[in-house]
Amino acid sequence: MINVTKDDIETLQSNLKTFRLAMGLSGKELGSILGVTRQNIWQYENYKVKMNVAYYIAIRVIINDHIKNHPDNRELIVLNNALLNKEEFTYEKRNNV
Repeated sequence: MINVTKDDIETLQSNLKTFRLAMGLSGKELGSILGVTRQNIWQYENYKVKMNVAYYIAIRVIINDHIKNHPDNRELIVLNNALLNKEEFTYEKRNNV
């Protein structure tokens, strides 16, 4: 089971725009992947809405999938390792939560 703390969620939310830009995604594109609007992404990035555990896990999966598919994206790898890399999130682990 994945243990997600409030600090984990706050770290990702406070750096969401940086991660999104490092993946080369617009707010609309990330929203589309998550099944939300670009306005929802803007709300997360600007602390209008608090991120919940489900979105935290979904975004972590997106980040890790992006790293696997773009291993040359050093900026994203460094961000991930510095801020989030407690454990790798995969689709399989997400389904076991």
